[in-house]
Formats: sequence, structure tokens, C-alpha cells
Amino acid sequence: MDNFELMLTRQLELQQDHMKDGDPRHLEGDAMADFMRWNAFALEDEIHEAMQEVGWKPWATNREVQVTEFVGEMVDAFHFFMNMLLCGTGMTPQDLSQMFVQRYLDKNEKNARRQIEGYTGLQKCRICGRELGLCTHSLEETSDD
Repeated sequence: MDNFELMLTRQLELQQDHMKDGDPRHLEGDAMADFMRWNAFALEDEIHEAMQEVGWKPWATNREVQVTEFVGEMVDAFHFFMNMLLCGTGMTPQDLSQMFVQRYLDKNEKNARRQIEGYTGLQKCRICGRELGLCTHSLEETSDD
């Protein structure tokens, strides 16, 4: 079991054993939407809390990172991130870990190519906003004509 799979497994166990929603993989409809929504807002809030530990304000001279506190807040954020992954996919921690790591590695390679070759961000579908190769709209629908 890799570390990411271990964390997903522990997060799933936490949800199943101690949280009112139980196994997030079994949520559907409004219950799933509510779970995803509050986890997204909680994730965002934890990111904001993490940023309070970073000297980022342009009007201040502090540029330090309170490392222990920052990492602690990012761990809090990661709990909600994992909840969303588990809920949105319905997959086992093992399968989810394998898929997520592979998708990360693929995207990392793509981003490295973009840095080398240049990337304008303009190769997006005008309807759905996805990369042209990933959207389901026809070329006629996405053209400016």
C-alpha cells in the first residue's frame, strides 16, 4: 500500500466510523451535492487558514512561512480534498490512488512540455472551457464564424 492509498483508506475509515454521512462513496443526488459543496468550502477555508501562515501580503515586509502551522493547515485541507475524491468517484482507495497518481504523472508531463513549448491557454473550447481535445463539441460549434 502506497502512502496516498494509506491516506485515502484512513480518510474513508474516518468518514465511515465517525461522521454522520458515513461512506461518501454511497451518497447520491442532493446528499452527494451537499457533501461535495461543504467539503469544497471547507477545503477553501483551510487554504485561507494556511495562507495566514505565509508572509504573502505585498504591503507587509514579512516573507516568512510558519512551516509547522502551514503544513498543519494543508493537512486539514487535504482531509476535505480526499473526501471529495472519495465521494465523486465511488472507487476503492486502492483503485483511486492508482488512477489519481497516474493522472497526476500524465498532467505533470504535459505541463512540463507546455513550459518548454509554450502554452497560451487559448486552445480551449468556447462552449465548455475544456481543452479542445477533451471536449465533446464539434469544431463547427466552437469556431468564431
